[in-house]
Amino acid sequence: MSTPPQAERSRSDGSDRLRFGARVLSALALLRNSILQGPKSPATRPRSEINLQWLIHLRWVAIAGQAITVLVVRFVLGLPIPLAAVFGVIGIEFGTNAILLVMLRWSSRARHGSEDPTAEASGVGWASRERLQAVQLGATLLDAGLLVLLLEVTGGIYNPFCVFLVLHVALAAVLLPMRHSMVTSAAVGAALVGIMGIGPAEPLELTPRLQGWGSVVAIALTSGLTVFFVSRVTAALVRRSEQLEGERERRERRRHLEALGTLAAGAAHELGTPLSTIAIVAKELERRLAGEGAGPDDLLDARLIRDEVARCRRILGRMSTDAGGGMGGQIADTDLTEIGDQVTGEMAAVSQVKVRVIGEGVRLELPKEGLATSIRAIVQNAIDASPPNGEVRLTLERLGAKLTVTVEDDGKGMDPSEVERALEPFFTTKDVGGGMGLGLYLASSFIESLGGELEIDSEPGLGTTVKVVIPLIATEYGGYAPAVVVSDAG
Repeated sequence: MSTPPQAERSRSDGSDRLRFGARVLSALALLRNSILQGPKSPATRPRSEINLQWLIHLRWVAIAGQAITVLVVRFVLGLPIPLAAVFGVIGIEFGTNAILLVMLRWSSRARHGSEDPTAEASGVGWASRERLQAVQLGATLLDAGLLVLLLEVTGGIYNPFCVFLVLHVALAAVLLPMRHSMVTSAAVGAALVGIMGIGPAEPLELTPRLQGWGSVVAIALTSGLTVFFVSRVTAALVRRSEQLEGERERRERRRHLEALGTLAAGAAHELGTPLSTIAIVAKELERRLAGEGAGPDDLLDARLIRDEVARCRRILGRMSTDAGGGMGGQIADTDLTEIGDQVTGEMAAVSQVKVRVIGEGVRLELPKEGLATSIRAIVQNAIDASPPNGEVRLTLERLGAKLTVTVEDDGKGMDPSEVERALEPFFTTKDVGGGMGLGLYLASSFIESLGGELEIDSEPGLGTTVKVVIPLIATEYGGYAPAVVVSDAG
C-alpha cells in the first residue's frame, strides 16, 4: 500500500522544519558560547584562528559598551542624540560579528578536514592564514569606519570618545601583521582628518565641565581596555606557545620511543636464537644428569637455567610486542589486584616487595601490559636502590576519579640535581653495568600518554617515593578508564 502524496509532503515539511529548528538552536548556542564563554586557545588551533576568535570577542564587548554608553548619554545625561542612527550602526556591528563567527566555524571545520589540522595552511578555504588575516583587517577597518559614523552623529571631533579610535590601532598591533597594523593606523588617521574636515552634523550641547569629565572617562576607559585586552591576548598567545613547545617535546619523546622500540625489536631478534640454543642444551643437560644419577642440587641448577632462559624469552617477547604495537598494548579489563600480581609476577626479588591494594574489586579498562611494565620498572629501581633484603612498598589505589600508584623505598635517596635528571633517558645513579637509565624514562612516557603524571620525592639518606597519578572517567559498564585513552578511542 503506497503512501499518499499529501502525507509524503507533510512528512517532508515536518523534517525540514525540524532541521531548520536544529540549525537555529545550534546557531543560538554558538552565539551564546561566543559571548559568554570567551576565547579558548588550545595548541591545536592556529594563531590566525586564535586572533580572529579574540577579535570577535572584543567586538562583542565593544558592542555592549557602545549600547550602554548611548543609553547613559541619552537617558541619564539627557543629551539629544539620534538613537535610530546610532543603534543602526550598532546593529551593523552585531550582524557583521555574527558573520565573522560563522567564518571562524567554517575555518575550524576546514582545518579539521585537512591532513594536518594543527597547521596554518596557506592553501584554499577559510583555513588559509592569509584569508583569515585579510578578514581580520577588513573587520578592523569596518569597526573604525563605524565608530567614525557614530562620532559624526554624536558631536564629531568634539566627542570625547574620539580617543577610542586609538584602541583599534593598539589591538591591530597585537592581532594583525605589521603591514596590516600600519594600514589600520593610516586609516584611523585619515578618519580623524575626515571628521575634523566635515565637522559635526549635530553638535552636542556640552558644558565645559561635562566636556572635561567626558575626556577623563574616555581616556581612562581607553587606557584600561587597552591594557586589559592586550594583556589577555598576549597571555593567550604565550600559553599557546607553551602548549606547542610541550607538544613538540612529546613528539620528540615519541620519536625516541620509536627508536628504542626498533632497538628492542632488533635485540629480541638477535638474542632469540642463542637463548633457544641455551634452552635446548639445558634440557639435554637435565636429562643427562637425571640418567647418570646426579644429585638433586645439579638437577635444580639445570632447571634454574631453563627457567631463567624462559623468563628472558618472555621479556624479549614483550619488548618485541612493545616495539610493534606501542608500549601500552591492548585495552584490557582488569583490577588493581591483577595489576599488582602482574607487576611482581616476573620479578626475581618479589619477596622484597610489599603490595597494598586500596579499592579492590573496581574494574579498570586500560592497557594493562603497558601499565604493569611501567610500574615494574619503577619498583625494580626501588629494589636496586634499597639495601639487601630492604623492603619496597607498592600501593595501588583508586580514589575518586584518579588512579594512584606509589612506590616507596628506604634506599640512599637522591639529591635535587639527580631528582631533576631522573626522567632523562640514559641517566642512572647505578654503578657501571647496573642499568641503562631507561626504566623511568619509558615509564614516565607511557604514563604521560595516558594523561597522567609521575612525581619523584627524594632526599639523600631518606629514601625515594615515586608517585603516579592517572585521571580516570567512569565507563558505561560501571568501571573506570584513563580519560585520554577513552577520548582518543572515541
